[in-house]
Parts: sequence; structure tokens; C-alpha cells
Amino acid sequence: MRYVIIGNGPAGINAAEAIRKVDKKNQIIIFSDEPYPAYSRVLLPYFIGQKVSKEKLFIRGQEFYEKNDIALYLGTKVLKVNSIQNELFLSNTRRLNYDKLLIATGGLPKIPFIEGIDGNEVVTLRKLEDGEKILSLAQKKKRVVFIGGGLISLKLAEALHSLGLDISIIVSSNWILSRMLDETGAQIVQKHLFSQGLRILTNQNVQRILTEANLESKERKISGIIIEGGKRISCDFVFIGKGVLPNTDLVQGDEIKIEGGIPVDEYMRTNVNNVFAAGDVAETFDKVSKKSIVSAIWPMACEQGKIAGYNMAGIRKSYRGSIRMNAVELFGLPIVSIGLSGGKRYKELINIVPEEKKYRKIVVEKDRVKGAIFIGNIRASGIIAGLINSQKKLIDVDRLNFLSDHLCYGDLIRRGV
Repeated sequence: MRYVIIGNGPAGINAAEAIRKVDKKNQIIIFSDEPYPAYSRVLLPYFIGQKVSKEKLFIRGQEFYEKNDIALYLGTKVLKVNSIQNELFLSNTRRLNYDKLLIATGGLPKIPFIEGIDGNEVVTLRKLEDGEKILSLAQKKKRVVFIGGGLISLKLAEALHSLGLDISIIVSSNWILSRMLDETGAQIVQKHLFSQGLRILTNQNVQRILTEANLESKERKISGIIIEGGKRISCDFVFIGKGVLPNTDLVQGDEIKIEGGIPVDEYMRTNVNNVFAAGDVAETFDKVSKKSIVSAIWPMACEQGKIAGYNMAGIRKSYRGSIRMNAVELFGLPIVSIGLSGGKRYKELINIVPEEKKYRKIVVEKDRVKGAIFIGNIRASGIIAGLINSQKKLIDVDRLNFLSDHLCYGDLIRRGV
């Protein structure tokens, strides 16, 4: 038996650990197109902001692979999967057969079509080498424009601001963090970012990235951007933060089904019996919307990888689905978003104190909690997250004080059925 895992991130590592707990003797191979053992991508903004050293990024050292008898092939990309022949085509021109395969290739940055976007000083943040490049630019440059106002953009903006850079953020949607927050919550966060010196423009698209001759090299250097209406914003480099897409390139044209990502069942199995998928590349069940989604969240990737590993090794375990959840702190302001952010069909319980940068919103549908937003004061967010995750049916919902700091889980359980 040969287990092959494509991807050395949280899904791949947790899958390998689960397999080895069950199967002590058969071969486990992990392929990574990066030159490093497993590290934490979520810490990359802290590395760039020089709050975390490079050494602290790594979550598994070489001894982990040796102890678990895992063959790790670094700097080796899997170019193509042939699931009919159980065969992989590798970047070193070799081919390799497998018995059980896990696809844990993560995501790729979304790159919009903008004139000049292919320049050397246009960057994304998905890998450690991206982080090192951004840090190098930050040490030489003064001004950066962010295209996109999502979570990664804002955390990186905070990191670069701490290094003294001038920050401009261009957002095409009506407000920042549009996948996490409603407009009211986003306005509170946006005002907080304004107060820290960040410049944010919403409802705007970048039409062109400007370059000029570089006297120090043959490559042209970035001098600014042009947004709608012809306004120019000067900058020295550009960050693209428009989200990620599941990295399904290696299964294009194969029998493995692709939709938004690679759809899997509750055992993390694809439509091909001996092929599994987990992490940012997998499409799984969302407990709140009851739809299949790609959940690009680190803890979910860990859990999915673990479930996939057990099932690959013959131990039947089910993945019950996930909920959308993000927790972040921006310039000292804590923010938690769970499940749905609202909508006309839902009852919305709201408490807001704008001058204190506090906002709490609970989204309810009939007898179940479907979503929540906490800004400033995040007490009880864990309790609410538990209710959303369990989708527990509650009695006398209208009598429950969800907005209280003293919300008692025991009381909620007593009212549950």
C-alpha cells in the first residue's frame, strides 16, 4: 500500500499523522512544491511585520517526517493526476503510482486583469517566499497600494504600517471585509483603520498599474496606479488581495470532478473511490447554508485532513461539515464573524455603541442561530459559535438575551431540545 499526499500544509500534515496512527508500516509520501517543511501561512503577516521570526513559522521540523517514516519530497510539484491509471506526473519528469491519494494543494491567489499587473513589484501572499519578497520590498520602499480589502490585505496592511509604510487600500465592493461583515460593522472597522492612518477607497477599481524606467536595472519600476475616473495614486509596489481559488490545475481533464473546488463526501472522498481531497481545495458541506462550499480556514483544513487520513487508512470517520468563522485583531480591535452576516429573511438582534467601537449582531432564523458578528467586545462569541456549529434547536428564542455579556451556555442547553 502506498499513500501519496499532494500538499504539505495543515490538511496534508494532519492526514499523514492520522494515517500513521492506524497504519504503522505502509509507505507515506508527501509532495510539496516549496523547499520548506510545514509552516504556518497565517503567521506570514506577523513575519513580515517582524513580530515573528522565520524559525517560529515552522510547525513541523525534519524530525517529524523521520519519526513518522514519511518520505517528504520538497521542491517537487505534481503536474498531473491520472486517476484511471493511479499515476502522478511530477515536475522532475518522473512518474509515480499510488494506491490512495490525497489532494491537499490549497488555493491560488485570484489575479484580476489589470494593465501592468505582471510587473515584478506586484505581489501576493500565499507562500513563505512571497512573505520574504514583501519584506524585502518593504525595507526599500515607502508606499504600497492594496487591491482588495479582505482579511489578508488588512492584516498585511497593519504589518507594513508598523514598518513605516504609507498604505492605500482600493476596494471594489461597498465596504471592507465584505465576506465577513455587514455594512454597519465594516464602517466601524473602517473608521478605526482611518484613525490609524490608513487610506481606504471603496467602490473603486484599479484600471492600470503605472511603471517608469528604473536606472538601477533593466526592469521597469512601479510609480503608481490609476483608478476609475482617472485619479492617480502614487506607490512603489502593489499587493493583490482579491481572495483565493482552489488549486485544481493538476486534475483538470481527469475523471476527478471539479465544481467550485473538488467536491467530497462526508469521508472526504472524491467521486473517484481511492482519491480524497481536503483543505482549501475541497468543497465540503456548510452546516448553516446547507450548501457545498470551499472553506479556506486553517482549523477546518486540519480537521478535514485528519478525517481524510483516517478514511484512507480504513478507519471510517465522518466530517460533519463546517461553518464560516474568522477571528482577527486589527490595530488592537478584536473582530469575530461566524456563519451568516444577515439578510431580509432573518431576525437580527443588534447592539451598537459606535463611539466605543463596539458592535454585536446575532442572526436568527426561527429557532436556530445562523450567524453572528462581534466587534470590540467579543465576550460570549465562543458560546454563540457553539450554537451556530451545532445548529441546535432552541425553545423560547425571543426570551434569550443573546446580546448579554453574561450569556450562560447552561441556560441555553436547558432551553434546547
